[in-house]
Amino acid sequence: VKRLADGIAQHGLIIPFSVRRVPANTTAPAGVNYLIVTGERRYWAHVLLALADRKIQEGLETRSPDTIKATIAPEGVSIRAHQIVENVMREDIDAVEKAQGFLALRYELSGIDEVVEGGVNHGSPPDSGSPLVKWSQVEKALNVSERYRQYITAVLNLDPRAQEIIRRHRLPERTVRPISQRLGKQP
Repeated sequence: VKRLADGIAQHGLIIPFSVRRVPANTTAPAGVNYLIVTGERRYWAHVLLALADRKIQEGLETRSPDTIKATIAPEGVSIRAHQIVENVMREDIDAVEKAQGFLALRYELSGIDEVVEGGVNHGSPPDSGSPLVKWSQVEKALNVSERYRQYITAVLNLDPRAQEIIRRHRLPERTVRPISQRLGKQP
């Protein structure tokens, strides 16, 4: 976050983060009217700048980090889809993290709160009584092709030890793709 804060101090916030109003059925601390949808790291970078009493240089304007650019996410959009789309663009996200995000969205779109471990080739989670939506709904929500989604989620079929190596070394999907393709049915 420090490197991001340095970049924001130098150039300003290039991509505003997004928020949504606190839903009526959600408890939030007094005075909190919005929840962060995307951009939590950018928010904490602003906090870091404020704590260090640093200013943000945006072109010819210098301003305080206590005002942050944000957009309001429209009602009815999938918050998880927004987050995953933004994270897919991040370069520092590892392949397992990205795949778990796709799987979590599938569960969310299915109306299931908890993701069940065990890869991506299952239809209904145990004891849920609810089938998972087809992957095509996830692909549509993220505006990705079936093939790309398959590349991303294939890593979840790897042995947990292999997934741990990927996470530990923060390996991106592009690096892991040939490995997961070659291993295929031998995770």
